[in-house]
Amino acid sequence: MFRALLMVALATAAQANPLQFVDDPVACTALRSGEGGNDVISAVADGAMILTRDGMDSIEYYCEFAPAIVFDWTEDASTQVRLGFCEEPGPYITPTVFAFRMYNNEPNLVYVHEGEASEGHVFSLCP
Repeated sequence: MFRALLMVALATAAQANPLQFVDDPVACTALRSGEGGNDVISAVADGAMILTRDGMDSIEYYCEFAPAIVFDWTEDASTQVRLGFCEEPGPYITPTVFAFRMYNNEPNLVYVHEGEASEGHVFSLCP
C-alpha cells in the first residue's frame, strides 16, 4: 500500500515541479524516457533520488520541505534553510532541517545537507 501511494505521490510531484535534479546523472535518461519526458517511476526504480523544489524522492525514501527552494546560482554561495520531514515505509517519519547550497561556479548543482550530515548530497539538473 505504501509503495502504491508513494508512486502516485512521485508522479504528481513530477508533474507539478518541472525542474528536476538527480543524484545520478545516468537517471536523467530514465527520467526523460516517459510520456511527456517525465518517467519518475523508472528513475527511482533504478535507485536514483530526485530533488524538486519541495521534496526529495526515491523508491523507499521521501522527504518534504517548505517553503519551496529557489534555485539560484547568481551568488558566490547561496544557502537556503528549510524545515521538513523524511519518511520510510512503516511508521518511520523523521522531522529534520535541510540546508541547500548552490555555488555560481557550479551551475546546475545543488548540495543538500540533511540534519547533522556534514557532507552534502549532490544533485545535478537534468537537461
